[in-house]
Order: sequence, then C-alpha cells, then structure tokens
Amino acid sequence: ANTAVFSVINAALLRKSPLADPERLVDLYQNASNAGALDGNTYPAYQDMAAYTDVFASTTTASVPIPVNYFAQGAVRSAVAEYTTASYLSVLGLHPFLGRWFDSTEDTQGTSVVAVVSHQSWARRFGSDPSLVGRTIPIEGVPVTIVGVGPIGHNSTINIGLVTDFWLPITAMSAMG
Repeated sequence: ANTAVFSVINAALLRKSPLADPERLVDLYQNASNAGALDGNTYPAYQDMAAYTDVFASTTTASVPIPVNYFAQGAVRSAVAEYTTASYLSVLGLHPFLGRWFDSTEDTQGTSVVAVVSHQSWARRFGSDPSLVGRTIPIEGVPVTIVGVGPIGHNSTINIGLVTDFWLPITAMSAMG
C-alpha cells in the first residue's frame, strides 16, 4: 500500500513537469448533471470554449485514457489510447521526438486515421524502431498510420504514472467505434 501511495504522489507532485509553462495551463470542466460535480467536457462544449479566442491563448482537449487493442507482431495486444485535438502538443509546449503530431486536416471526420505513439511505448513495445513512423497498424480493427513518436517524459494527460500508448485525433473516436 505504501508503494502504491508513493507512486501516485511521486508521479503527480514530485516529478518535474515536462511541460513548457505548466503554471500557464488551466483545466476547465463542465458541470455534471448531478449537483455540480465536475465532469469531463463534451466535444461541443470544448468547441464553445475554444471559440473564446479573446480569453484563451489557445485550447486543446483530451479524452480520459481508454483501453484499446492493436495488432502487431502477429498478435492482438492491449494498449491505452487518448483522443485529443491537433493543438494538444503545441498548447503543452512540447514537440514530438520523431516524426510529427497530427494536424488539423487529420483532426476532421472522414479522414484516414493517424496516431502518435508515446516515446515510452515506442521504446518498450516497438523496440525504438524509427521505421514505425509511416507504418499502418490496426487499432480497434481500424487501419491507423503512425505519424510520430511523442516527447520524452510526457506519458499521459493524467499525470499519475499511467502511460498512454497512442494519441489519436478526437474526431477519430467515432471511427474507432
């Protein structure tokens, strides 16, 4: 129990943030339907907030990490994915380690699905193979082209020791079913 508590405190409070200006970031939540409790934001709510360009320098949103399956090396494997906007990495002041982040044209309904693999997952699951960028792998049965490797040290939007394996455009949620 002590190890588990320390791991959460270490991940959330003691480690230096890899973000460029963490003190300038603000989390916004909409109220849940039950007595004002905090809840996640819907995509339309995010779009409403993003429209206030005179209030925020820039905006992004990310889903909670969710389990997904992908096919690699002849087997189905379990992973964790987050859906986010094209602006995600620039808002956090980070840059991909390899390749690129997806852009706004790829963050639209009906386009081919792309993803960025986290640096830790790239090393652990894919053997730091640079040829992964440009390769297409099935995630949840959908062909997904890997366009980049995430920054070193940024493992998840929720900084509690969880490692996100893939970041995908938020508009790809409906394609991933």
